[in-house]
Parts: sequence; C-alpha cells; structure tokens
Amino acid sequence: MRLFKNTYFLIGFLFLFTLIATSFLHTFVWDNHVAQTQVLYEKGRAIEAAPLSPSLDIPLGTNNLGFHFTHMISIGAKYTIGFAIIIATIRLLTSLVFGILYGAYLYRFRRYITWFVDVFNYVPVTLLALFILTPFLVENFNGFAYTFWERVGIEVVILAFLAVPTTSILIGNELGRIYNHEFIDGAKVVGGSRLHILWKHVRPHIQPQLWIIFMQQLVQTMLVLAHLGFFKVFFGGTNISFDPNWPDPPQSMSYEWSGLIGNGVRYITVYPWIVLVPIVFFALTILSMNFMLEGMKSVTENWRVKFSTDESSAPNYSKNPSPEKQFTPLKNHTNQRRELRLNHKE
Repeated sequence: MRLFKNTYFLIGFLFLFTLIATSFLHTFVWDNHVAQTQVLYEKGRAIEAAPLSPSLDIPLGTNNLGFHFTHMISIGAKYTIGFAIIIATIRLLTSLVFGILYGAYLYRFRRYITWFVDVFNYVPVTLLALFILTPFLVENFNGFAYTFWERVGIEVVILAFLAVPTTSILIGNELGRIYNHEFIDGAKVVGGSRLHILWKHVRPHIQPQLWIIFMQQLVQTMLVLAHLGFFKVFFGGTNISFDPNWPDPPQSMSYEWSGLIGNGVRYITVYPWIVLVPIVFFALTILSMNFMLEGMKSVTENWRVKFSTDESSAPNYSKNPSPEKQFTPLKNHTNQRRELRLNHKE
C-alpha cells in the first residue's frame, strides 16, 4: 500500500484505471455504440462534412467517415491496455521461470549464455514481430486463415515470447547477484535447500525488481503495438479491400489504438487530429506507465526486507542453534567442502 501513497504512482494508476473503467462501462452500458456525424448542420443548413475537427459538440472530432473519436478511443482502451497487460504478464512469468534456472543453476555459464542472447538486443522486436505476424494478421485475397480470437492469441504469444530471452537474462542476472551475497552462503552452510533459499531469502529481494520489470515490459509492449500500427499490421487483423475500382484503405478489426493510428496516418497533413488524437492517448498512457514506474522505483529504492519475527515460521535449524548442530554436515565430508569454499572467498 506504500505505492498508493506515492504521488507519481497514484497519478499514473488513476489515469489508467479511469480509461479502462470507462471502456468497460461503454461496452456494458452502450454496447460499444459509436456515434456517427457525417454532416454538421446549423439552423437546418449544412455547414461542414466529415471529417469534423474537435469542437465543443464533438470534443475529439471524427474520422473521415464521421465516427466520433471519443467513442472509438473509449472502446479501444480495453483492447490496447488490457492486452498489453496480458502480454507483459506472460513475458514476466515465462522469463521468471527461465531466469530462475539461469540465475540459480546456470549462472556460471553466464558469459556464453549472454553472448547468445545479445543477438536479440541488436534486432528490434518490432521488425521481428512485423515479419512473423504479417502472414497471420494481414488479410490476403482468400481472406483470413484464422478467426479473430485465434489471430489475437497468436499475436499475444508471439509478442510475449519475443522478449523472453532478454527478460530472462535480466532476471537471471539479478538472481545471480543475490545468490552471491554472504547471507546466501550462510543459509547454505546451515543446511537450507535450494527451494527454501529461493523462497525465504531470494524472493524478498527480487520481488520489488519484478514489479519494475513488469512496468518496463508494459511500456515496451505499447511501443511495439504503436509501431506495428504504422506498418498497417493492426491488433487482431488488418482488413484489406480487394475491390479493383474503389478499394478501401486497410481497416482495423477493432478500435484498438494502433489501428486508429495506422488508419489516420495518410491524413496527417490535411486532417491532423485524425492521427494525433490516438497518438496523444498512446503517449499519455505510456507517460502514466512511466509515472507508475518512477513511483515504484522511488518506493523500492530504500526497500527494507522485513523478516518474520514469528518463531513458528522460522526454519528448524535456527531454533537454539548449538555450534555442533549448526555446523554438522548432512553428509560425510560436506563440512570440509563448505569450509574450503568460505576460505576461498576470503
């Protein structure tokens, strides 16, 4: 709860919560209705046609077909932010598994593993996602090969797993740094198992870092979605018109914000609000996530791990540790190996 006392975190959280709550309210109350104004009348006389610029009557204006941006932004918020949260969560959980394997068991091979994973740092995730997702998301002459939710599932999985190698190394390096601390050696000396050390000694130190990594992945996911929108690869699929006489421009299958950006890029010099409105909301959302990230960093900067004082929760070897019991090895010759290891570190 200390996070909600931080001003930066609270501002970012309230902005995201308001957007998502409004989006779900729009769905359940107004059934995703999008108002359309193709011609604006005044005293019975037509004065302006779509696209209509932002005004008091139409706060965010309309697109070229007269659909109100207020409603489209509201509907697309839950897809944009919601699926970004899902992708970031899958990234974090999957990377945590591989990070534990790397940090706890393979950290001595970190030089070779880092060489391999560094390849992903030099190839932009957007380009990889563009090449992999285009066959699945862009409609061809015979239509889509997969249903809408199948395309969404494929996109979520691909965007999640493209960042797993680098995120796993990030988590593994943090775990390896914690495993090198003296108190971990002390826990090993008194007989703590790997699982016990991971849960009781490593978890309290890595937990604040995981929240920060999650927010970083959330921001990166939003950026990748925005970049794909510029390349006409929209979330859930890109509807292509193959009419030889009057082909429509590529359309998004939902009102997800990257699709709104991709649809409006061609109007940027003539009707700039068509592309600037979703870009502004994209930027404000990323800014609010950065606010939350800064709030997390400031709160966890002076993080103090609170060890439990409840004696019942303490491991058995900590109760009345006699010198003989504390340093008695579980197996023959184990005590000698531990002493050699400690002497070597000194």
